[in-house]
Amino acid sequence: MPIVQKGPPPSLSLVKEDSLFGRIALHNNFITQAQLDECLRLQGEGSRPKLLGMIMLEKGYITREQLRLILEYQKKNLQHPATDPDEQKEDIAFGFIAVKQKLTTLDRVYECVREQARLARLGLYFRLGEIFVNKGYLSPENVSDILRRQNKTILECPGCASRYNVIGYEPGREVRCTKCGTPLSKPTDPTAIAVDDAVEGTPDGGRPAEE
Repeated sequence: MPIVQKGPPPSLSLVKEDSLFGRIALHNNFITQAQLDECLRLQGEGSRPKLLGMIMLEKGYITREQLRLILEYQKKNLQHPATDPDEQKEDIAFGFIAVKQKLTTLDRVYECVREQARLARLGLYFRLGEIFVNKGYLSPENVSDILRRQNKTILECPGCASRYNVIGYEPGREVRCTKCGTPLSKPTDPTAIAVDDAVEGTPDGGRPAEE
């Protein structure tokens, strides 16, 4: 029997965000396809549109920390183009450094690059290091070490929780968030490698002083 929508239809933006939320949860192995299908069914049966993430949380399929991580990924994917030529070059360099350090194989690099392209076609943006970790081919510590070899350091904004690859960062130097101006600091979760953007490791992170 077809599901009858009892309440007003959800907005197109809500449908897009929930679809993205579900794909990210699946990709990170937070839920199964069966659990996602169940939550989508429950969402359709509700008298009023309800966020997919809240249904998953209420069912106990994801934790609050997983909800926070998915929302971070979601925000990044909604705001970021699926492909960027400069970032693609950096990701290829990342892969070859991993091979040179004997942390992975060239076959796995190509596999992860293909997976990155597949996800991009679905509208999902993931850096190559994130895919390596999701597949279990590298640890977050491995990724952080490779980023350091690329002269990058992951820092976090205590004000708005944005995360950055800071290029050329020197410990003790203040770099500010380009969104809210708060000085960046070490991530609260050192194992989380997802970032929102990249900035130069100069004072203010390239943010004009008059701002």
